[in-house]
Amino acid sequence: MDQNCQHCGELIIGDAYRVTSEDQGITLLDLVVCSLCFMAAKRLGLHAEEIDLRSKCVFRPKPASDSEANRPPIPAESGHHSGANRPPLVGVRLS
Repeated sequence: MDQNCQHCGELIIGDAYRVTSEDQGITLLDLVVCSLCFMAAKRLGLHAEEIDLRSKCVFRPKPASDSEANRPPIPAESGHHSGANRPPLVGVRLS
């Protein structure tokens, strides 16, 4: 499974690492990174550990049951118009 580093954006080749940081039990940072970003995190004193992307589901895909059809409609706010009843654009040049 190809994954990109969540810090630099490069494709993770070889080992992947999880870099985390917490303060008073609140997670401030939780990234899956490449080896270069792992070394930079260690130099900064952040907690980092090697992970196996092949055996763990690190990135969760959108659930199959999460579809637009299952969601209730979002009510229109006052002052907003939808599609056909939208007032014409005035002073906007369409080219």
